[in-house]
Amino acid sequence: MKLFVFATPLIIALLVALAIKKSDYKKEQDAEEFFEKERKSNFVKKKPLGSLNYVKVPDKFYEYSYSKLIKANEHPEAIEKAVDQLMKLKDAKMVNFLGKTNTDLKLEYGTGNLEILMEYDQNFTSLITCLEEIGEAALTVDKAYAKEVLEFSINIGSDISSTYKNLLNIYIEEGSEDMLAAKKEKLIFMAKALNSPMGPSIVRYIEQAGVENEA
Repeated sequence: MKLFVFATPLIIALLVALAIKKSDYKKEQDAEEFFEKERKSNFVKKKPLGSLNYVKVPDKFYEYSYSKLIKANEHPEAIEKAVDQLMKLKDAKMVNFLGKTNTDLKLEYGTGNLEILMEYDQNFTSLITCLEEIGEAALTVDKAYAKEVLEFSINIGSDISSTYKNLLNIYIEEGSEDMLAAKKEKLIFMAKALNSPMGPSIVRYIEQAGVENEA
């Protein structure tokens, strides 16, 4: 019995050491693969960008009268800033590259395109951010417009959790149980399709909100 008690800590220590060694080896492998991938990406020639899936914002979003949203909001400066940003993006090119690294972009489109692709990516991030702020501001002033804005943002691949939450709340307030179930399923489908670490947490929120709503 004493031998067993004495040996147990040694076994545990050995298992821990093996686990650490395995983890370190995996990290080394990952690092090597990353640097090799990065090295290769630096030699990829510039490719045409005509096949990119550019985001097209409906004209009505630029033509909407935002003054009532700004006046009714507790933080009018923030909403005014979001609207100004939306207007600046009217003629900008935007592409959803969520989940892709600079290395991925260089491998796919060539090193020479990286700068312009990063600009498209930043424009997209700015777009979904200002759409979320505008959509949330419209909730108490023009819920129908809020719904349009939030749905559009999700359809183009936004991974902002509050966009999903605000839209789900609209669905809960306006629909029957059958309609709500269908719309929840669509939101879950869209969230699962996200190439973003936010996807799983958004899915969990929607599913849990459904459980709470049915309880």
